Amino acid sequence: MPPSSSVGLTIDESTTDLFMNDISLLSSTSISGMAYGIMITLYSLCVYSLYQTLPSSKLDRSRWRRTWYQLAYISIMFLLGTLFAVANAWRALLPYFDDPSLLGSPTGYTDSLWSDSISRMGTASFIISNWMGDGLVVSFLCYCFQ
Repeated sequence: MPPSSSVGLTIDESTTDLFMNDISLLSSTSISGMAYGIMITLYSLCVYSLYQTLPSSKLDRSRWRRTWYQLAYISIMFLLGTLFAVANAWRALLPYFDDPSLLGSPTGYTDSLWSDSISRMGTASFIISNWMGDGLVVSFLCYCFQ
């Protein structure tokens, strides 16, 4: 049996199970990090493109408003994506810095973090960004079928 933790609890999983749990926790965070890198690149390209099309004079008010609306929309989506990536990374790494055998394994500890405020922030930002994405698709379809 593996050695006990500092609080006197033993890890209830075999070494292979712990290794597989470690891989699953860290691989999901790595994939999320790669997606965040793609999001940073796309956000930068969108901001650059919108600033290039931003009219220098305010004579064309509808185009000027539409450009600023799009800049605000992508900035809010980027902020929500950033909050989700931070919460996801925090939830995956915290069990390894705290006592990993607290609830039997790092996976058990990760499952207990769902009621934490950072996890709730990540879940809320994910849901809100999905709603905003769905709203964009619906508005585009309404525009196309008018």
